[in-house]
Amino acid sequence: MSGDPQTQAIRNALTVFVGQLVGRLLDLWAVLLVARHFGEAGYGRFSFAFACVGYFAVVTEMGFHMVFVREQARHPQRVSDLLAAMLAVRLVLSAVCATLSAVFVLLPGYPEETVYLVWLLLPALVVSSKMPSIRQVYEQVFQARLLMQIPMTVRLLESLLLVGLLYAFLRPGISLPMVMALYMIGFVPGTLFVMGWSRRLVRPAARIDPALIRHLFAQALPLILLAVFAVFAGRIDVLLLSFWRDDAEIGYYSAAYRLTEALRIFPTAVLMSLFPLVSRAAVERPDAVKGLLDRSIKPLLILLIPVCVVTTCAADAIVELLYTETYIPAGRSLSTLVWGEIAAVFNLLIGQTLIALDRRCMAIGIAFLQLVINVVLNTVLIPSAGHAGAAVASVMTGTVGMIVYSLTLRRITGWSVEGILKPLLPATAVIGITGYALSNASPVIAGVVCVVVYTFALFASRGVTRADVEPFREALSGK
Repeated sequence: MSGDPQTQAIRNALTVFVGQLVGRLLDLWAVLLVARHFGEAGYGRFSFAFACVGYFAVVTEMGFHMVFVREQARHPQRVSDLLAAMLAVRLVLSAVCATLSAVFVLLPGYPEETVYLVWLLLPALVVSSKMPSIRQVYEQVFQARLLMQIPMTVRLLESLLLVGLLYAFLRPGISLPMVMALYMIGFVPGTLFVMGWSRRLVRPAARIDPALIRHLFAQALPLILLAVFAVFAGRIDVLLLSFWRDDAEIGYYSAAYRLTEALRIFPTAVLMSLFPLVSRAAVERPDAVKGLLDRSIKPLLILLIPVCVVTTCAADAIVELLYTETYIPAGRSLSTLVWGEIAAVFNLLIGQTLIALDRRCMAIGIAFLQLVINVVLNTVLIPSAGHAGAAVASVMTGTVGMIVYSLTLRRITGWSVEGILKPLLPATAVIGITGYALSNASPVIAGVVCVVVYTFALFASRGVTRADVEPFREALSGK
């Protein structure tokens, strides 16, 4: 791949972004089909199964993703040995996760259908592209080689397959467990293709090196707690909702969360390119880290600010359009949760930057702080406010994390968030006032007007300059 590292990173991030954007839209389409067919209570049980397995799936990740990609880049001559060791580790940890999930769902006396849903979801630990799985080990082979267009294309095709299966089989009388089985079937062709194609690049060594497994664990060990705290801090709300509220409340919250979760494609796409660059800069040019972070966070904020304003103004209409009118209570959560995505940008990118700078313990401490805050806030707010309280707790937790992460990185590198935020404040104020003034107008008209006014304000106030745009122009032109 030719070109300077910044252009390469932008091009790779755009590839991942487009793939994830289309994939998330297709996944959302599938979710909407399920939610509309089974109603809020049924969708609540369906979502709980994914949340339950997702809690324990963090055991299979445990920080190995970043370590595996980094080690492939640093030691290309040992990729076969690394792949064999990583597959062995993931296989054992997936078995542990499956056992924990299957046992957990039995303990609190959940409904029989919920138990079946969790059990049917367990094969996802092998074939899923959506959660930590054995398949994702093979996808990380492509990531290390900047060939993410291959697994991204496969993900898009399997998302289309899933939507097709749902249209074909969602009929009166079909059960939720049958739908979960369709989800698992939809992952199988893509898994086989990714595994087969990866063999063209590298094949796992015939012998597993115990010393290499110990090395992977030693590198990933500090990230295990970070992954555990981050996952539980991010999704403990659904579990706590299940203790105090019914399936309908979980359905409302999950409907709103699923919409805002789609926005994570922005920072995730950037992170896939940012992490290796920051890792290299930390050793070769530490002063370059601040510039890399500025050029990564600012475009994300520019995109997310109008999304947050428009979503807040049209939350009920969005929910009614995408789900049904029975889901309108989810609009309260949606209008709150969407603002948490701004904090998520800082938390994700700064957290991974601390890891690249070998400040893992600091990242772990902040993640633990967020977990404690989220549990306390949810415990206080859910009994009285239900899913709306869970949304407030989530945003407050993310905001605290954003502040602490920013202050921590400032102390280490001198990086300051003010340099990013100040140029965007005038345009943000303009779109905020515009959105408030048009709060009673048609959501479509209000959205279009807000975006146009915001774009004009950005350039008029020099929130966006030629220097900001030029790297993207070069990446898109293929130079």
